[in-house]
Amino acid sequence: MKILVTCTTFPRWPSDAVPTFVYDLCKSLLKSFEVVVLAPHHHGAKSFELMDGIKVYRFPYFFPKRFQRLCYNGGIMPNMGKSLFARLQLPFLVFAELVSLLLIIRKEKPQLIHAHW
Repeated sequence: MKILVTCTTFPRWPSDAVPTFVYDLCKSLLKSFEVVVLAPHHHGAKSFELMDGIKVYRFPYFFPKRFQRLCYNGGIMPNMGKSLFARLQLPFLVFAELVSLLLIIRKEKPQLIHAHW
């Protein structure tokens, strides 16, 4: 069985210090399932990679990518509280995640979607 996990925070690279609870959950799920993750992109992160057996797709939500300010670096809510620019990116994030979700479902054909946030 294949599970698609969507989230707004996921390690951007192997030594990333962001909260790892979704990553830890995915590693546990790997014992019994194939796991695919859809998470927001961050400048400097790969758009696709295999991370400890987990397929990780990262979708861009604002262009140029280096101006993405909503996700990571403290989280969505704190970023929105301190930056009008981050708040303006929220509709772009929602739209980009929806489109990316539909594309990943079509490509990966998961049997279950586990959504965070």
